[in-house]
Amino acid sequence: MKHLLLTITLCITSNTMILAQLSVAPNASNSTDTYIYASNVQIYVEDYIRLVENSAGTTEASIYLRDQAQLLQGGSDNQNRGSGFISVYQDSNSDAYDYNLWSSPVTKAVSGGANAGNRQYGMTNFHEATGITESSPATLTAGFNGISSPLQISYRWLYRWKNNTQEFIPIYGSTVVSPGKGFIMKGTDVTTAGIPETQNQNYDFRGRPHSGDISITLREDGTNFGGNPYPSALDLNAFFYDVDNVGKFTMIQYYDEDRTINSHLYLDNKAGYGTWAPGAESTIAPGEPGYNPGNYTVPVFQNFANDGTPLGGDNGNGDHIERRMAPIAQGFFIPSSPAVVGSDVLTFKNSHRVFVQESAPFSEFRNSENFDGASGQNQIDPTEPQSQYFAPQLRINTYMGDSHMRQTLLILHDDTTELFDLGWDAVSPLDATSEMYFPILVDDWDKFTPYPFVINAVPFDDILKQIPFTIDLDEKQNVVITGVEEIDLPVDHVYVYDALENTYQSIVAGNTASYVLDEGIHEDRFSIVFRKEFAINQEFIRESNDEASDLITMFQNNALTQLEVANPEGYEIAKAAIFDMRGRLVLHETNLGDNSKLTFPTGTFSDGVYLVLLTTSENLNIDYKIIVKN
Repeated sequence: MKHLLLTITLCITSNTMILAQLSVAPNASNSTDTYIYASNVQIYVEDYIRLVENSAGTTEASIYLRDQAQLLQGGSDNQNRGSGFISVYQDSNSDAYDYNLWSSPVTKAVSGGANAGNRQYGMTNFHEATGITESSPATLTAGFNGISSPLQISYRWLYRWKNNTQEFIPIYGSTVVSPGKGFIMKGTDVTTAGIPETQNQNYDFRGRPHSGDISITLREDGTNFGGNPYPSALDLNAFFYDVDNVGKFTMIQYYDEDRTINSHLYLDNKAGYGTWAPGAESTIAPGEPGYNPGNYTVPVFQNFANDGTPLGGDNGNGDHIERRMAPIAQGFFIPSSPAVVGSDVLTFKNSHRVFVQESAPFSEFRNSENFDGASGQNQIDPTEPQSQYFAPQLRINTYMGDSHMRQTLLILHDDTTELFDLGWDAVSPLDATSEMYFPILVDDWDKFTPYPFVINAVPFDDILKQIPFTIDLDEKQNVVITGVEEIDLPVDHVYVYDALENTYQSIVAGNTASYVLDEGIHEDRFSIVFRKEFAINQEFIRESNDEASDLITMFQNNALTQLEVANPEGYEIAKAAIFDMRGRLVLHETNLGDNSKLTFPTGTFSDGVYLVLLTTSENLNIDYKIIVKN
């Protein structure tokens, strides 16, 4: 006889069970099984959980989480205890030839109060579901392919990450993975008819549920491999902006692989890393007005040589899905920021846990219905409700000849700056043979060397704004740049400006910019602009006011490396802009006031002729040419 137990229940609603403390143990008088079976609900426990293993053959577990039920806990030091365990399902996204990134939600269960808390985990926590509550432990095989039934996991493709050497090392059958750390594993079987996407293995994770603060030590100037350590969803926005974590990393990288390739050979497979950044700090839940899913750029699929060097070839790219809410057992990479030191840690907390099911709204709503990550021009309509969840942005695909595509994201938001903005900007994975990226200076890292960013957020404070980007090619090839997604852009036109050729090519509304470029790094040449420079100059010059020009004078003082402007009549200067002769905006200031004398630094300018454009609050315009010699 089995007993279904709900202990110390304070509140039960249609989708929530709230408990102050939870203890589940077999019936002491007759040793019958006692367990909780939760279906499509969340169980929230404020304190610790004590579980005692059942003895009957079919219901060993103390808590069964089914149909996307989840277990959440409060506090920071709730040490779960006992010999009992939970059972929670999670599917792979792979067959026997494809890797997944994992992080276990459970740990090894050991009896006795002295063994309370989170412990290391391994393959003993993997089971195959054979019924509603029944399961069989997975076994290991030396074969190349895992098998779904009975569940056999190939230890040839089972690795954890060694932080101090930055390499994968085999796990075999050991229980050696620390809570919060990740591991990689290939799936099972091979789908016939050339559609391996349909073979997703269901794993039954069985063990003591992780709870409380779980910390992982960071590697200086390195990559860390972690993941969601809890039997519930994890809000990565809360994880990112937690006071104990903020500033220690700038983005999260998700691994994705081309599942149409059935080969174990490293040289055959194609894979890459997608990049996620949270955007603004937010506590609004999915489906609610104003929910912020963060920003994501899809991975570039590349072949890699044995030493990890990316190889060429048109390999496609991964899917674009919402990444903020990490599902149960999701693993991911966390590159350390350059400010990290060896003693720094990242901490997962119960306060980061949320009840968000994978089938909930917005979990994948931009994947195929609204967005084609490779080449589609399908756009989100700004009049539709989903537009409220995203800042104004332009998603840009840059195609490197016949090789591959790099996706970048330009975000326009008033809360950001021209420099690095934590949470908004994300460093490029640089995992392809050629690259397009935004060079951004980061004060806390290196004040003189720009870093390559794949997500760049800037304020849209002037139609004259120029956003430089760099193209780095491994060989001479044709480069095509185009916008593939536009959301609430404040302008109708977006161009790529080529300062070398002094040309403008539109990249929105289905247009592309195309260039034949030599091998090497092309920096200080290309920019994203919103208006053609010649039109700007003509506007200023055509409307130039003779009277104001006579009363406001300019002098380029090369001895002091500054431009000096005399304004004896006290005109209110609304805007000052300086262009070089290639049309690049090299200085731009606004709201300068009515001072009788203004100065602008020119010490960083290259020698040459520059055009100075001043605008007063009364829309009087003055243009002047200066010669800079440093």
